[in-house]
Order: sequence, then structure tokens, then C-alpha cells
Amino acid sequence: DFIKRPYKELELYLEEINFETSKKSQHRYISKIKKYIEILESPTALSQFKHADEIDVLLAYLEDLQSKKTLGNIEENSYKIIEICEKISQITPNHDATYWYWGDALFEIAKLDKTKDKKELLEQSENKYQISIEKDPVEDINIKARKLYMLYRYQYDSTPDKAIKLNLLNKKLNYLNKCSELYLEKAKVYSLLDQPELALDQLQKINYKSKKSSLFGDIFSFFKYSLQDIINDVDFLPIKDHPAFKEFIKQKQAESMI
Repeated sequence: DFIKRPYKELELYLEEINFETSKKSQHRYISKIKKYIEILESPTALSQFKHADEIDVLLAYLEDLQSKKTLGNIEENSYKIIEICEKISQITPNHDATYWYWGDALFEIAKLDKTKDKKELLEQSENKYQISIEKDPVEDINIKARKLYMLYRYQYDSTPDKAIKLNLLNKKLNYLNKCSELYLEKAKVYSLLDQPELALDQLQKINYKSKKSSLFGDIFSFFKYSLQDIINDVDFLPIKDHPAFKEFIKQKQAESMI
């Protein structure tokens, strides 16, 4: 009965976390509750509860480092984050967010001008992001896919090789297509692949800011994209002269004035 009652309560609490907890603390709480459930299912439940508390402390410190509250430069913080992620992964290998924090830290180091082994670090970052998705292909998939998108975008902008660029665009799509959102990112990739119809299909799904101001509109306008940003975005240069794209812009400009 000791096992069954808390186990059911923890499952219910786990469901509530997604609605009642801020994103910043969500992963720490979810990880801790999942660890409690895992412990309660094990034959050595009582002796393992200390691990959940240890994880909570490590994740709290990790979030502190991520938000740059801890003193230190980007490189120092990144190496600290990697160290904490290694420890967490040893205690609870299935905590998916650990791996994207890990990937973020590797990516930050790779982008530093003084970094020499950029290629190796970028490959390691990609690997950690991929592991994060493998550990949980549903939870926060938009966040995870966008991280890989940004990694591939950085590599895309860093190489003049057309074959490599094409491969990176296809890798972007592979992960973006796992998402139900990220319409702008998908549209950019389709544009760079010179597929205007598919790009427009994604652009049609986006909410755009209206030029007609209102109190309600001003409050929530940061949730929307500016049509002018689409027009000025270099990623849409490959399709800017396509008749369908021109018609789309014309239509949206007319709608924004209503």
C-alpha cells in the first residue's frame, strides 16, 4: 500500500506539472517526479530516494548556469554545464532535457572565435540534441527540433560547399517535420530548397501582425510575426520573384490594413 498510494499520487502530480509550473522549473520537477516513480517501482525504493534529491540540486544549479546568474564568462559556464550534465546523465540517463542543455553548452563553445576544434564540438552538440529527442520524441519536441535547426543553420552559414548546404537543409527538415509548429523555420528551408509552393503552405499557417492597432492587439502582438520581416528575410530571396509568393505578400498586406 505504501508503494501504490504515492505512486498514483505522483502520476497525478506529474500530469498537473505541465499546466501549473513555469517552463523554467518544469524539467526539474518532471525529472524528480519521474525518478520518484521509478524508485517506487523498484525493490529497493527507500534506499534510492536520495538520488531524486541529488538530481533536484544538480538541475537547479544547471538552470542557474543556463540563465547566466552564476558569475563567469560563456566558456566557463559552458564547461560547468557540461560537467553537471555528465553527472546527471550518470544518475538518471533518461532525463531528456539534460542532453539538450549539454548540446547547448557544446554549441556555445563551438561558436567562440578562439575555438579550434569547432567541427568536433558541433558534431558532439548534434549528438546530444539527437539523444534528447531519442530519450523522449514527444516532450518539448518543438524546442528540441529548433535547437537542431539553429545548429544546422550555423553550419549552413559557415560553409560555401553547395552539397554540404543541401545536406544540412534536408537534415533541418528531418527534425522540423517532427513538429506541429515551427512554420517559419520550415518555410525558410523550403525556400532555400527552391520549393515555393511548400514554403507558402507553411507561411499561410503563421499569424501576422496587423497595422491596425488596438489595445488587445498590442498586448498579444509579440506572439505574431511581422510581414515586413518575411519580405526582408534573405532566406526568402530564392522565391521572392515567384508569382505565388508575390501574390501571397500582396494578399497579406491587404489583410493587415482591414
